[in-house]
Amino acid sequence: MVSNIGTIKAKAKALGFSFIGFTEIQQSPHFSDYLEWLKREQYGHLEFLNKHYVIESRRKPEQLLKDAKSIVVLGVKYCPFPKKKQTDSSNNEGIIASFAQYEDYHHVIKNKAIELMESINSERSEIINYRIFIDSGPLMEKDFAYAAGLGWIGKNSLFIHPELGSFTLLCCIIVDKDLYTKPLLSRDLCKNCHLCMQACPTQC
Repeated sequence: MVSNIGTIKAKAKALGFSFIGFTEIQQSPHFSDYLEWLKREQYGHLEFLNKHYVIESRRKPEQLLKDAKSIVVLGVKYCPFPKKKQTDSSNNEGIIASFAQYEDYHHVIKNKAIELMESINSERSEIINYRIFIDSGPLMEKDFAYAAGLGWIGKNSLFIHPELGSFTLLCCIIVDKDLYTKPLLSRDLCKNCHLCMQACPTQC
């Protein structure tokens, strides 16, 4: 295992990441649920989720990087904007998701993730090869955040952090070194709560 996990965590925090965890490279914990979801054809216009490449990458994520051994999971919290009061039901204004009102998180978080890994590599004689995933590849980021013990998947299908809730953005970095540690949390704390389902504006 690569030493100084504490140093890596400190670097991530200094760069603005809200939390960080590590897990071994493995099949996504909810992969079987994903296959059942595909059978029900509930992916709408996102047909790419049913492509062979995506399915096999989720079945065997180690093929996404040569000699892959573990995954670094990073999270960034964001603040939800207050809901705008509806004064005229006849207008054509829509509601924009809170995360979409910030600068594109794909670019911001990727740049920070690269900065983190390059900072780590600058202090090593043997570099860590890596590949970054932020919502735009076949990796199931939520599942690996769960596998890393950082939270759980709620009934709303979102990843829920025990302190930050579901207002987080995730980034996974596959690396070719052993960085994984014992998961911190692996249980579902939603229990009998259904508030997220009741609050869903589209009742989905």
